[in-house]
Amino acid sequence: MPRRGYWGGLVAGGMRLKPLAGQTLGFGYLFASHPPFDYEVVGLTLQLVLELQPAVIILRNGSTYRLIGDGFDEPLICRTLN
Repeated sequence: MPRRGYWGGLVAGGMRLKPLAGQTLGFGYLFASHPPFDYEVVGLTLQLVLELQPAVIILRNGSTYRLIGDGFDEPLICRTLN
């Protein structure tokens, strides 16, 4: 079982999300990255992303992922769909 609050291993660095400019991200929002992975936002957040294809660093804690992206107000807590 993963340790609570521990965001271990870097899953990916320099990955880009598919075009998001002008999108509002919040709980339940679905999006894809490049290379292709599908994510669903499962953490409570509401933010407007102004970057066209923001670069993200992805950290993992069990089945939960933390996406730290350019132009994000705060990291996104997500799960993968594939």
